[in-house]
Amino acid sequence: MVLMDEKGSKISATVKKSHADKFSPLLLENEYRIITNSDVGQNTGSYKTTEHPYQIIFFFSTIVQSCEDLRIPRYGFSFVSYDDIMSNKFDDTTLI
Repeated sequence: MVLMDEKGSKISATVKKSHADKFSPLLLENEYRIITNSDVGQNTGSYKTTEHPYQIIFFFSTIVQSCEDLRIPRYGFSFVSYDDIMSNKFDDTTLI
């Protein structure tokens, strides 16, 4: 999952499969949430969803609350040109 703040910065978030039922109804696209009691870890591995060096980690004790409109951009695409794709001029460790 990818989360975005009011500045358009994106960060990956990981929810353990065993906790997915708790968080799935709370984390909806285009909805604003305040997330507390989470942790931050290194964003490692192949094919990362963001270029951010860290990721947010949800625990069973993580709290997700509704909040008012935070003026977060609706879309957060980071497009790569067709020419860059065809000539392999992009970071192939991050999804495009």
